[in-house]
Amino acid sequence: KAIDAANAAITVDNRRDQGFESRVGNLEEILSRLMSDESPFKENIDDVIAMADRQEQESGLGNYIFRNAIGNACYYNDEPEKAIVQLTQALELQPNDRKIMKRLVSCFDMQDDDRNAVETLINLTKLNRRDTELYVSLGKRLQKGSLQKALPGEAERAYTSLVEMIPDDTEGHVALAKIRQEQDRWDEAIKHWVRVSEIRKNEPQGLAEICKANIRLGNWKDAKANLEELKNSVWAKRFDNDLRNWIEEFSKAIKNQEKSENPFGDDDHDPFGRSQSSDEDPFN
Repeated sequence: KAIDAANAAITVDNRRDQGFESRVGNLEEILSRLMSDESPFKENIDDVIAMADRQEQESGLGNYIFRNAIGNACYYNDEPEKAIVQLTQALELQPNDRKIMKRLVSCFDMQDDDRNAVETLINLTKLNRRDTELYVSLGKRLQKGSLQKALPGEAERAYTSLVEMIPDDTEGHVALAKIRQEQDRWDEAIKHWVRVSEIRKNEPQGLAEICKANIRLGNWKDAKANLEELKNSVWAKRFDNDLRNWIEEFSKAIKNQEKSENPFGDDDHDPFGRSQSSDEDPFN
């Protein structure tokens, strides 16, 4: 009865009504609670699915809201296989729904199904070309062993799409620069941080990251010049804390380098003042 009442309060026609989202959330909460092992009124999920099937047969209309709610409840109760079936049906009734697609990706992840997760992410990027997180997630998945062999070059294509789609947007350059750093391709990261500093001239992050990359590469002359520019430029007060931390860390790295002819190879001297066995990133 609780499920029927919550579902009856929602119709496709009142999606734009005030309180619609809260009613959908109420339906999902009721489903999740009734499906929980702790509930004294535990419902069998198959009975709930049968209810949805019966209602659609009687009305002749699909109910993507109910299917989506059932799918989310299955997801939260660790039943990804059943969730995928319900969410897929919801997506067939409401194509291009980004929330449903993202939930499907999460369900595929629970089953270690990288292929279907990638396929869904590709469809998501077509709907939202400005979402940098989607491209990063897609690229990292495509780097995995089996997919990398089956789809060579696709990971790199996903990464470069970050800046190709919107070349004058800093988010893509920031995301790709960080990926290049993870790949230990610091010289390429610099190119994107330079672009960030050009677009956001009044913000110090781009310049600070260029200095960081030059230190990693051992470009000490350039790093010192970057540090001096950071110190001598006028920045908004909201950057004071970040600037203080950057200047302290970069100055320490450069000072350590000056004490050692081989700062990266000497166990006693690391440009960031760490032991060689340390995995700590002084900038995070």
